[in-house]
Order: sequence, then C-alpha cells, then structure tokens
Amino acid sequence: MNYKTPAEGAELMFNDIWKYLTEVLLKDARVESKSSRINSEHDAFLSSRSLLYVGNENFIQKLTANINSENPVCYAITGPAGSGKSSLLSHWLKQIKSDDTYSDLCVVYHFVGAAEESTDIKNMLSRLIQELNNQAGHNIEKDQKKVPDQMVEHVNEFVVCLERVMSIGKIPVLVIDGVEKIKKSTKVEKPLYWLPKNLPAGVRMVISTKSSDHENIKELVEERKFQQIEILPLTESEQKELSEKSLMQSGKQLSPPQMERIVAAEETKNPLYLKTTLKELVVFGYFRLLDKKIDSLISCPSVIDLFDKVLERLEDDYNVKEYAGNLVEQALCSICLSNQGLSETDIKAIYNIPAHIWSSLYFALRTYIIEQNGIIRFAFTELEEAVSKRYLRTSKNRKRCLLDLIQYFESEKEKLPPIFDHDKVLESKLAHELPWLYLKLNDIEGLQKSLLDLKIFNVLYNDCMSDMIELWDKTENKWSVIGEMYMKQIDILLVDFHRWIEDSMIEDAETPGIMLINTLVLDNLARMIKNRSEDAALKFTERYAKITIHSIETYPHRFKKHDKDIILNSLANQYADAGKFKEAVELHLKVLEVRKKKYEDDPTEENIDNLEISYHGLGTAHLKMHKYEQADEYLKKCKDIMEKNPGPFTKHDRAVLLMNLGVMCLETNRYEDALDYNLQCLKLYEEIYFGHLPEAVGQHLTNLGLCYRKLNNLDEAEKMYKKSIEVKVNAIGYYTLDVAMTFMNLGVVETVRENPSGSYEYCKTALEIYENIGLPESGMEYMMCRENMVLALKSLDRMEEALTTYRPFFKIAVDHELLYVTFPRTHNFIAEYLIQKELYDEAEDILLKMMDTEKLDAKYFINLHKIDVAKSKNQATEREHRYTIEYGLELFPHDYYILEYLIRDVYIPQNEVDKCVALLESNTSHFNVLGLYDTANQWFNDSGKGTIGMLIQINLSALKYMPENAPFHKNVAVHYQVLKDNEKALPHFIKILELEPNDPQNMFWVAKCSCLLGDYDLSKKHGEMIKEKFPDDQVLIPQVNLILDAINQAQSGLVDTDENPKEEDKKGEPE
Repeated sequence: MNYKTPAEGAELMFNDIWKYLTEVLLKDARVESKSSRINSEHDAFLSSRSLLYVGNENFIQKLTANINSENPVCYAITGPAGSGKSSLLSHWLKQIKSDDTYSDLCVVYHFVGAAEESTDIKNMLSRLIQELNNQAGHNIEKDQKKVPDQMVEHVNEFVVCLERVMSIGKIPVLVIDGVEKIKKSTKVEKPLYWLPKNLPAGVRMVISTKSSDHENIKELVEERKFQQIEILPLTESEQKELSEKSLMQSGKQLSPPQMERIVAAEETKNPLYLKTTLKELVVFGYFRLLDKKIDSLISCPSVIDLFDKVLERLEDDYNVKEYAGNLVEQALCSICLSNQGLSETDIKAIYNIPAHIWSSLYFALRTYIIEQNGIIRFAFTELEEAVSKRYLRTSKNRKRCLLDLIQYFESEKEKLPPIFDHDKVLESKLAHELPWLYLKLNDIEGLQKSLLDLKIFNVLYNDCMSDMIELWDKTENKWSVIGEMYMKQIDILLVDFHRWIEDSMIEDAETPGIMLINTLVLDNLARMIKNRSEDAALKFTERYAKITIHSIETYPHRFKKHDKDIILNSLANQYADAGKFKEAVELHLKVLEVRKKKYEDDPTEENIDNLEISYHGLGTAHLKMHKYEQADEYLKKCKDIMEKNPGPFTKHDRAVLLMNLGVMCLETNRYEDALDYNLQCLKLYEEIYFGHLPEAVGQHLTNLGLCYRKLNNLDEAEKMYKKSIEVKVNAIGYYTLDVAMTFMNLGVVETVRENPSGSYEYCKTALEIYENIGLPESGMEYMMCRENMVLALKSLDRMEEALTTYRPFFKIAVDHELLYVTFPRTHNFIAEYLIQKELYDEAEDILLKMMDTEKLDAKYFINLHKIDVAKSKNQATEREHRYTIEYGLELFPHDYYILEYLIRDVYIPQNEVDKCVALLESNTSHFNVLGLYDTANQWFNDSGKGTIGMLIQINLSALKYMPENAPFHKNVAVHYQVLKDNEKALPHFIKILELEPNDPQNMFWVAKCSCLLGDYDLSKKHGEMIKEKFPDDQVLIPQVNLILDAINQAQSGLVDTDENPKEEDKKGEPE
C-alpha cells in the first residue's frame, strides 16, 4: 500500500476495511427482517436505559400496583429532557417482564426515536398492532382483512388487537415513551389523535413526554384524565447511584472525594446534566488532569453551558489536520439551521467531508442525535441552544452557514429537469428547506424566489399550505401582486417545458399546455389565492381556461376518452368559484350531455360517478347564483344517484353533497333540515379527516354556526364560529377572507344579543384582516363589514363616528354601483341624523341616489318629504312624482311608517280629515283594526295639532268596524261634550253604559248629559241608580245630588239647566 501521508493511509485503510466488511464478511450473512431489526433496537434501548435507573421507588410501586388494581388508570410520566423518564419506564418494564407473577400480561412498548421509523405514527401503530397480534397468537398472514391503509383503520385495528388480547385472558400493558418526538405531518393534526380516546376497559397504558410538551400533557391529563407523575430532581443518594451505574457500564470509577464533589454540585440533580458530565469523564484520557476536568464540568451553571464544554471537547478530538475547516462547527451548525434536519449525505456534500473523517464524528455524536429515515436532528434542545450560542452568535457566522446550506440546495435544485415529480424525495426536501433558510437569512428576495418555484409551491400546497401562506406574509406583498408573480412563473414554466420536449426528443411527448394542466399548478394556485385575492384567482381560472380549451381543440387526439370531460368539468368548477356563473353553467351542461350519452351506452361505475359529478357541479353553481329551485333539482339527482348506486362514491363525495344540501336549506329558511344535513356531514368529516382539522372542517363549523344562529341558539352558534376561526387560522392562516367572514358572523351574533359594542369590535377585526390582505374596498365582504360597523356605531349612539365611517362606504357603493346590496336602514338613519344637523343637501343626495336603485324603501320617501318641508318652510318642493310621498304611498300603501308619518305629521297638522280617515279605512284589512285606530289616536295626541272635530271623525271611522268598542265611543262622546254638542254625545254615553253597565261613572255621564238636554226623567233615573247601587261613592254622590237638585229647581222654574255645570261640579268629568 503506497501513500504519501498518514492521513492518506488512514483513508485507504478505511475504504478497504469497509469494502471487505460489506462484500466479503456480510455477503452470506442472514438478512434480518426489518420488523425484527426494529424490535431489536427497541429492546436494546430498554436494556441500556434500565441499567441506569435510579430514583423514587414509589413511582415503580405505583405503576406496578396499577397492574393489580381492579380499577386501573392510565399514567402520564412527565419531566424535563434527560430527567430519567425512559430509564424509569425501562426499569419497570424489565421488572414485570422478568416476574413470573405477571405471566398473564401482554407487555408492548415503543420508545419514540430509539429505532428506525419510530417517530412515524403509522409505523408506530403498525408495530404495536404486530406485537399485540404476536402475543395473542394471531396469525396476520391468514387474516383475510387487508393491511390498514388509512389512519382511522390503523386506530380501529389497534383497538381490535387490544380486545383480541383481552379475549384470551391477558392484560394489555402499553408503554409509549417520548411522544413529544413523534413527527407531526401537518399543523392541522389534533394532539394525540392517533391514540384511541375510549380504550377497552382494563388496558393499562403509560405515556411519557417532556414537561414542556404542554399540548400533549393537556390532552392526556385534562381531556383523557390520565394520572400525572412528574419526575423530581435527583436526591444525593440517587445522584451517587446513577453515577456509579453509568461509570460501571464503561468500566470506569471515581474516587470517593471525586464522587462527592460531583454529587455536591447543585446542577447534577438534573439527570441530563449528570449523565452528560459522566460521559465526558468516561472519554477523558488524562488521569492526572481528571480533578481539573471534573471542576471545569460541574462549574457550568446550566446544561447549555455544559454542552458547550462537550462541543469544545469534540473540536479537540475530531477537528483533524487533514480537514481544513472546523468539522464540528460546520456539521452541527448545518443541522441546527436546517428546517427539518439533514442526512449524512447532505452534510458530507455541503462541506465536501471525506467519509472516514465524517464517520468518526458521527459515531461520537450518536448519543446526542436522533436519526429517523436518514435525517439527523438533535436529541436535546439544550444541545441545539449550545450550538447556536457557541457558533452562531454573530450574524457573520450565521450568514456564512446559511449561505452554505442555500448554495447546496440551490445546486441540487438545478439538477432537476423542468418536469414535476422527477425526484419526489429531493423536491420535497428542497420545498421544506429553501424557503425557511432564506427566511432565517432575512433574505426576502430569496424567500420570494423560492416560493415562486412552482415545484416547491406544489409540494408546500399539498403538505403545509398554511406554512407557505405565513412565509408569503413575511414578504409583505399583497396577494394580488403575488398572483401576478406566479402568473409570470407560469409563462417561464411553459417555455421550460417546450425546451425540455425539444431537447429530450421523446416521441408523442405531451404538449407544454397539457403538461402544465397535469401538474395541477393552475388549479392549486386558484384555490389558494381565492381566499386572499378573488381577482388574482379569476386570472388563474381564465388562464387555465385558455390553455385547456386550446389544448383540447388543437390536440384532441392526445386526450383519452374521459380526460377531456374531466378537464372541462374542472374548468367549469373554477368558473363557478370565480363568479363566472354563465360560463360555468354552459360548460357544465355541455359536459353533462356527453356524460349522459356515455352512461346510456355503458352504465359502468366510472360513468355513473362522472354523471353525479356533473349534476353536483350544476347544483353548486345554481346554489351560488341563489337559484334554489334549480339547485334543489340537481342536488336531489345527486342524492338519488348515490342512494341507488353507492359503489363508486366515497365518504368525501357524500360529505360534500350533504354540506351543499345544508347550505341550500339554510338559504331557503329550512333551518332544522340545514342543521340535520350539517351534522351528518360533520360526522363524515370526522371519519375522513380523522385526527386532523383542515380548512374544510373550519368552513363546515361556520355553516353549523349559521344553523344555530338561525335557530336562535346563540351560545352554540358562538361556540361553532370560534372553533371555526381556530381551525381556519391553524389550517390556512389568520389573514384570509374566510377568517374575516367568520369574525363578521360573530358580530351578527352580538347584534342579535343587542350587544353593539361586541359587534363593532368583531367587525373592526374583520376589517383589519381585509385591509391586510389588500381586499379591494369594492369587495362585497369589505362593504358588508363597513356597513355593519356603521350600524353598530349607531346602536352605540356614536353618531359622528357612524357618519365618518358611512361617508367613504357610501361613496364606494355609488362608484361601483353596489347600492343595491346595502341595507336601506343604514341610509335612512344616516339621512335622519343629517336632517337633525340640518345638512339637508347631503341627506337629499343619499336619498335620491337610493331611490334610483331597484331596492326602494318607504322611509326614503318620508325622509325626502321631511327635507322638502324643512327647506321650504312647510311648503313642499316640486319634484318628479316618483320622488314624492304620494308615490311612496302608492308603492307601500300598507307600510306602517308611511301611515304614521302621513297621519301624524302631514294630515293631522293640515287638518285633512278626509285623507286621514280614507288612509285608515284603506288599511283595515292589513292591520289589527283595534291597534290601528288606537295608534291613530296616539298619533293625534303626539302631533299636538289638529282639531277636536278631526279626532271625533277618526273615532267614528273606527266605530264602523268596531261598533261595540267602549273606548272609541267614549272618545266620541267626551269630545262632543267638549264641543257642547250634548245631543250627539248622549247616544254614545248610553252605548258605553250598555257595554259597561256596572260602572257608576258611565251612569253619571248619562245622568249629566240627559240633564243638560232637558230629559229629566232619564237623568233622574240614572242619578237614583247611582245613589242606590253606590251610596258610599264620596266623589259621585255629591255631584249626583247637585244634578237632582238642579232638576227639581228646573221643574219648579228656578234654574236654567242648559247652562254648563258649576266648576265644582266638573270633578268627576273626564278631561
């Protein structure tokens, strides 16, 4: 072997030994199955950790006692990283596994991060299922059931296996250690969704996690009622025991004084600190300097500072002369700054590290890292903080390392051809690293460039759209601008496709347009941006339409039989989403005719599925157009097809149909039906999105909130809306149209509760979101929000603020011809306020513009008439008939406000009795007649004008319809008497007495009135009747005596009874 330097010789030897190991020694070795290998890794981890356990034996006793308990509970073991949770569980498991007393147990354990694929949820459940089946003696290969695929199937099978174990008389004991390390696939996962909430009775389960894992601890302890065991700091004796055990594993020991110094250090009560210290002492090779080394380690004030000492030692040991750079710094900083971790290949490639040099450092790091699916991450956050503190404190170092990573991933990206899914693993890695690296560098231009890469966009759209939206928010671009930038990338991609086709010279290659359609990029862009910029989404739809139609018309031979229908159907749906309903319906109908013919010729499941899709598209398009009869027709056809042919339809198909049926019922005021459909849909969504809460669930919760609000269950509505916001924010981000609309829904709830302050605050929040995402002021949602704020301010009596908010809102509505979508009451109360302030011209302008729309309101005519009266000092201004109060009456002949205004403020003051009576009598069939005339009397009193004669005529009109009504007779009689027309008053007083015969006041009125008319017999008759029936009435009896005395004197020729009674005689007379 020839070599020039020792380093070159070492490299040659490493390569030769590795080749001999793999090609000779291991050539004929028995290949261990993957599952067996993984189980061995878990067993090895258990064995190593069990040897190191020291601590409170009460914990062990408590876990063991739970096995024997008739009422077992589940336990959550919590504590800081390195506190001994794994050692506790390993020690306990080893005890019960070796104890024959517990031969009836089925013990299954999983140490997250301890073995290959152990952080993946599906792989973990698959392993647990396999272990349970093995211990139950269940042969999986003979089982006819397919291997679980969907997560819900894994969870259900997990429960079945537990029950299977119990059915043979065994007690399942499940231990899952380190759930905080389980890899979350998306942000919309529920905590521990994969763990069945209702475990079979009798299952003993123990789960451990870090104290800082608040989300999972809350789920376990508060929601699932696990009993919590918190690992406490080590006692002095435990520190000593753990130290001795750790050193013994490596064949080392310390002198008693050295041990005492370590145990006496306060920080070594933390097991991670103590174990790290001992590991450093084990690898320390200078016996005479050991005391000094101990002092340097235990003087560290924290675990982070102790890890800094570890890094210093690693540099001394593994930064070799043959490698020019700081190997430890480069490798650990690259892991620290990466978004999801790096592979060995990545690290070696970034810095061109030779394999033999890297291997030494890699094996030295094994106890401090977690490696899953080839990706290396730190096992302890304290180590990550130590790396950052030591190497990345200066912006210069941080920038240098980030640029190294970015340069590497950008070079990897350049290797990819323009076609999509060429290397899915690499495309995924680029998507999940490059944007975050640019963000950490604070390179907004680079971040923007990476997000505009359409391969990266597609990966992030499918994996973590909410993260991508948050990244775009960091660029502070408006979504309309983002849409324009993506559109330019589409142009570039088409050119790249064209060049690739020419360079590859593939026969029958797809056209660039068809290749673009197949990527689904345009479809995904339209869906993502629709919630943020409807204009930008529409442009993507139009681009999709142009490319689609051109491709189909120009290259019809390149499409399979059903491809053309599918693409056109997708285009029709995009038209509907973009509000281009005419184009959507026309295209859907065109596709429907083709699919009907196909189904008639060949009634396969595929063709019946496509037929339902077309009917559904038409149903939803008409639903968005508010054409409910047609929507109902098409959606019912979908329902009939699904019920008669359930085969081809998924749960998602049924859920979407139920949701749309629910929306239709909501908008047609069938609220109970709407609630029923939505609850059915929610049940399906829980199965479809098992353990996850995507945007679709958030939208559905909004629909449920609407149902509850319409049913006046405001508390439940509020609960649904708030949960909807929580789900949407987590799934798609805070600054979105859907989130803003849900805040507005909460505002409506507060309005119904008569809490305008709450309504205003919710609307204000929604407005802030609309402004942040750059929603055009003319957007329907923006307009609604502004108007609701005006209404809330009015209810709060903050009229000046309401007016200030209203003015720009009204201008936008006028400029964009949107007055027809606004509420008449908004414009009316603003006009009334302006009239109060004598700002007549502004009020008039508002009213005239509203009266030129199709959405007329009776109050417009009232308020305009008020302006005319005020301007001309009670002389109405000459106007076109269509702006007059008379025309308002023609349009709204039975409107309460018009009746009130004309009678109280126009006819009564102007003494137009005939018009007043005619108006009242024309409305007797449309109102409660009694209430109508009672109100008219009140209006007369409120006006403070009019004559007694007019009031009498109003009440005489009332008596035409209610001849037996005593109050109206009383009004007529009393006011005739005021006019001294006793002859007309008397018949009404007699009628009143007939209707109310036992009222002495009525008898007195008849006695008095008949006396004044000279009918003494009638007067005396009723006077004597009062004295006989009510002898103790101290008010009426004296007055009756005066009347009787006057009659006697009159009959003697002494008194003229035609004169009015004396002033003191009026005591009992009504006013």
